[in-house]
Parts: sequence; structure tokens; C-alpha cells
Amino acid sequence: MKHRWRLLLGLVLLFLVAALFLLPPVRWRVVGWVKGEAFYQGRPTSYWKSNVRAYVRQWKSSKRSAPAGTFETLMDSIWQGQPSQDLAVLANDPTAVPVLTQFLNDSDPYIRMLGIEVLDFLGPSAREAVPSLIECLNDEVELVRDIAAFALHDIDPQGAIDAGVRLPRPPDDGSTKAKVSPDPLVVP
Repeated sequence: MKHRWRLLLGLVLLFLVAALFLLPPVRWRVVGWVKGEAFYQGRPTSYWKSNVRAYVRQWKSSKRSAPAGTFETLMDSIWQGQPSQDLAVLANDPTAVPVLTQFLNDSDPYIRMLGIEVLDFLGPSAREAVPSLIECLNDEVELVRDIAAFALHDIDPQGAIDAGVRLPRPPDDGSTKAKVSPDPLVVP
């Protein structure tokens, strides 16, 4: 009889643990902890990337009927008050730098570029991300490399010079913006 009660108690505990794991706040924390991710506001990098990725996906789908959106139009929508709530939270707190640094290792170039832009927005308080930004200078996507170079100069000008970082040349038409491909996913 005791054996049945123990078995029943074990099954109930197993069910409770499984039910808890189905709750998103618990699942995100467990997955982030297992992957060794950085945490910000009690949430791992994978949580923040997932929400930002959903924003990028929504932005891309809204551009399907309009002319092709570029990364510049995505950034314009973000900085002109239409940001993903998560990007706005991350961009206003230097303690988010470890999470943003892990954005730079994502397979999606848009996530990498957004991570770099938000680090650039944080300025010198994002200095701990400089080694990861230097790694972005070797990215396969030219726009990621260019944005990383500008961010390095904004975050740590002397460190960027010491690392031999050169800013992309401005275009010949007199404007100050560097030339960028209309499709940042084009690999040179």
C-alpha cells in the first residue's frame, strides 16, 4: 500500500514540475540557465531575442506590400517612436549590455544589427561589449561590419583606433551616410 502512495506522490510531483515548465516565465528561465545565457530583468537572452525577432518579422511582413524595407527604414521606425517595447527597455539600461552582447552572435543579421545599434545608443556605458563588436568587424554581412565600426568609434574611440578600426568611407555625393546595400543580407 505504501508503495502505491509513493508512486502516486511521485507522479503528482512529476506532473507539477511538468506543468510549471509549461509556464513561459519558468520555461524561459530554465532554458536560459541551461544554455548559460545572460539575464536581464530576470529574463534570459533567448527571451529578449525572441521578442525582438517577432518585431522584426512583423516589420518585414508589413513591408511586403510596400517597396522593400531596408535596415535603415527598420531603424527609422524604431527611433521614431515605433519601437518594439523590448528594444526600448534594453536601450535605456546599461545593465542590459551582457544580453545585447549575446545578440551579436545570432544567426539573423537583423538581430545582430539591432544589438549593435542599441549598444551604440548606450554609448560608453557599453564598453564591455567592445571585444564582441570587434569580432563583428569580420561578419559576413557588410552592413553588420559597417554598423559595428561606427558603434566602436562611438563607444570607445581610442579603443577603436588602437584596434585599427577604420570607418567606412562616406559616399562621393557629399552626404555623411555611408553607402549601404538596399538588402543587408547580401553577402559580399
